[in-house]
Amino acid sequence: MNAFRCFLYPVAALALAACAVSNGVYTEFGATCIADSAERVAKVNWLEAETVDLRIRQGSYTPTIIRLRQDSPYVLRISNGDDSNRIFRANEFFGAVALAKVTMGEFESDESCISAIAVPAMETAEVRFVAVRDGRYEFEDNPLPLCQGHCRLRQRRHLDQRYPRHQVTAASGPS
Repeated sequence: MNAFRCFLYPVAALALAACAVSNGVYTEFGATCIADSAERVAKVNWLEAETVDLRIRQGSYTPTIIRLRQDSPYVLRISNGDDSNRIFRANEFFGAVALAKVTMGEFESDESCISAIAVPAMETAEVRFVAVRDGRYEFEDNPLPLCQGHCRLRQRRHLDQRYPRHQVTAASGPS
């Protein structure tokens, strides 16, 4: 048992050191992000960006699938209706978008390379970004930085960026 503890404590310390948290925004060592993020978000009129609402209630995220158009700007509002903090962890998604800023109450972060957002109980986080790379990205309520995809909690959730700017989604009608 002592040998296990001697191994576990340094591993836990390294895992925590690989992740930094600043006012609810998580950044991880070695995260890959969009190189020209600043240029992509600088030309966006955020008043014209589409708003997407994501609601958290009793540990469930609604909707569980969010479809986005590639090369389009979005404002993602994550509203936590629970009595406890929730962690919106989406490493691959945040690596595939040009992030402009994250706002929670009075706090504002212009960090362009993040991996997760801690949304306080009964509060809303607002994430401004441009969807750059197509793909299907999972997100989860997970406080553990090295556990992405391996410690699945409750339900599967997706951010789908397969739709080019000129294509109309099936929900919007035929093109």
